[in-house]
Amino acid sequence: MTGPLLPSGSHASSVRVFRSFNLISFITIALAGIILALCFRYVSIESITRQSEASNLVVAQASRHAAHEDIAGFLARQESDPAEVFPPAIAAAFYDLVKDTKVRKVKIYDRYGNVVFSTQGSEIGRHQSANAGVVAALEGGVTSKLIYRDAFNFLDGITAEDNFVQTYLPVQVEHQGKAVGVFEIYTDVSAMVALSVNAQIIVALTSILVMLMLYILLLAIVRRIQRIIVVQQDALEERSELLAALSTRMLNVHESENQRLAAELHERVAQTIAAVKMGVEGAIQNIRNGRDSLPMMETMVPFLQAATQEVRLIALGLCPPSLHELGLIPTLQWRSRDYMEKHPEISVDVELSAAEENIPEVLRAIIYRVADDALGALAGNPAIDRVTLSLHSDARRIVLAIGDDARGDGGTTADVKSPSYLGARERTLLSGGKFSLLHNAWGGITMQAVWLR
Repeated sequence: MTGPLLPSGSHASSVRVFRSFNLISFITIALAGIILALCFRYVSIESITRQSEASNLVVAQASRHAAHEDIAGFLARQESDPAEVFPPAIAAAFYDLVKDTKVRKVKIYDRYGNVVFSTQGSEIGRHQSANAGVVAALEGGVTSKLIYRDAFNFLDGITAEDNFVQTYLPVQVEHQGKAVGVFEIYTDVSAMVALSVNAQIIVALTSILVMLMLYILLLAIVRRIQRIIVVQQDALEERSELLAALSTRMLNVHESENQRLAAELHERVAQTIAAVKMGVEGAIQNIRNGRDSLPMMETMVPFLQAATQEVRLIALGLCPPSLHELGLIPTLQWRSRDYMEKHPEISVDVELSAAEENIPEVLRAIIYRVADDALGALAGNPAIDRVTLSLHSDARRIVLAIGDDARGDGGTTADVKSPSYLGARERTLLSGGKFSLLHNAWGGITMQAVWLR
């Protein structure tokens, strides 16, 4: 017996698989969105840092160049005379620069790291020789650095220099030789950082929206696939159960056919052979007694002819030789003629348009047995006086149809639950075909069996 194609609980297992897939998909899409947002944030910060440091360096160089000689002269004089006053005109220019631009502070250091001028007067006199920017500038280097901070840096400590670009330039006498001091300028880039934060928020929200839409779409597709798989699983389970039932039915039908064949052999052929045996024994006894045995031998000839005919009929019922010698089409034609000879009250209209070469050899015996079972189901029904037998084929399928008519005089059409109809159905399904019973225009039933080529 054919077992089920799917194990029990396959639906529950499928549901668990899809739930796991949904969870993993959600986590993966969320991680993808987070990574995308982080990548955009990194690119934004790098872009702001490069642009702000480069632009502040240009501003610092321009500011220093305008008063470079005066600042260098002041630092040289201030070294010998600590009471030297920073040039008021230059100081006024720096104060205007702080007032009218994004520059927030300008500082001048001597060669020892002391603040000798600042637009914030409270810083004058501070010693910052440990400042890395001051040290690098005294050695002739140029340093420009942004201390970046936005709303996402909530774990970092807040400092007074957040979102300020600090640029340190060396001050040299006549632009050559060892630095005599350092020029420092602070520029506020908070507005640029705010724009960057807004852009990051927009990108993050857009990423979340796109990923959410993608997840919803993926979820809908997965749900549809799940429904399709469940339907297919149900169909497979139903087909498995049907095949199991059909297998059981076929075993029962096979056993019934064996019993019928055994009964025919026993009741008809065996009894005839037993009668012939008795006749032969009597003839032998007459010969031994010197009597004429010819009359007795002649009486046995009809019995032998009857036995031969019975064996031939049984063989034809099991497998007509013409099916393999002549083909399916001639055999069906012979079966329809034989059917009308045995049932003269029923006429059979035959329409066999299928080409023999278009019918696979493995299906020929099956199609014949299906037709024979269907014709057998119609025999002896007083409501039927006409039967149609047709076999058609095209590039895709082979169609066998056998229909009956109901006279409408109180009789009934063929019993669709008869063993013959059930046998035809089972043979069709087990051979991979589709079986259906349809009401026809005559008021009867048309049995249709379809096989794909």
